[in-house]
Amino acid sequence: MSAGGIMDGRIPDLQALPTEILHLILTSLESWEIKAFSLVNRRLRDVCLPYLFYRVRFNFSEAGLDGLQQLRHSVVRLHVKSLNYTVPELIKPDILSFETFKSEMLTPKSYVEEAKELYDCGYPADECPPYMVIYETLRTICENQQEILENHKNIDVLSSVLAALPRLRELELDFCPSIDEPQWVDSYLSLGMTAKEVSNTYHIQAVTKALQRRPECIAPLVTIELSSLDLPHYSSWELPKFPSLSGALELLLEHCTTLRITGDSAPLELLSRSTVKLRKLILGHVNISYTAWREFLETNRQTIISIGFYDTHLIRGLAEIQELSPKLLPAVLPGFAFSTKKSTDYWKMPYWETGWIIQLGS
Repeated sequence: MSAGGIMDGRIPDLQALPTEILHLILTSLESWEIKAFSLVNRRLRDVCLPYLFYRVRFNFSEAGLDGLQQLRHSVVRLHVKSLNYTVPELIKPDILSFETFKSEMLTPKSYVEEAKELYDCGYPADECPPYMVIYETLRTICENQQEILENHKNIDVLSSVLAALPRLRELELDFCPSIDEPQWVDSYLSLGMTAKEVSNTYHIQAVTKALQRRPECIAPLVTIELSSLDLPHYSSWELPKFPSLSGALELLLEHCTTLRITGDSAPLELLSRSTVKLRKLILGHVNISYTAWREFLETNRQTIISIGFYDTHLIRGLAEIQELSPKLLPAVLPGFAFSTKKSTDYWKMPYWETGWIIQLGS
């Protein structure tokens, strides 16, 4: 490309640009801009593929698993480095019986009370869906979930795809009440229609089984992220005691060296007294009990070499909340030698946050 081509107003030919220059351009674009860029011609499409398919999302549903299965047979699988798996809470199979539903899960009386409460709060009269619409919707979700579980489709598909992603380095498990359902579904699921601990344990065990089947010739994962993993109610002044879930987490973390926790501190609290072979811990947008923080560090001080964090708070007692910052570190890391620096790009963090990395040891 000559300087004259720019000076006389002609647009430079993208096709003629060196690949290295195109990569520099792509690093400055948003994802939607990269997608548009890839539609120009075949060469630019090939250059954009590693950026378009660096991270792939799918969920625990028939459609989500079918889409993931297609990835196994696509050339773009060679570019995937991060896989996001969104998992919902599993609805109790008891809901398949309408008699059980109306007598034990959502009685007509409690339905009327909730509808009245919404109306009194100023919501339109039609904001609360009809009773039978609620039941039919929840039953359909449960039937779809049970079909996946009975056929082991989630484990089989995930196993085959993990074996077909040679560059995969990061697996994100994103926990949520439901997937792609009407907004009102979550509020009814919260009325005891799911078994949160059993559900979370199952999803973690399913992912672990899939990772165990991954061929040894493929490079191992580096990072596992647990996002918004919360727990059933427990006393806030105690460390949570859910042995099945803690045990499942320990087995899962045998497949990585870095654990990223976002949205909820439950994983750290569950692992506070467990010895895990982690090298790095990354925390984002979480509130952590001071007791769990100290217990985890003391238990794993021989293996943990660095901690990254942003928007993280420590809770002491019932009311005292302190933002974790470099200034606070001497008080919350007594007996530890450490150094601190601002975050770099090697771990995921929103651009508007300020992050820090603690390097433990001398």
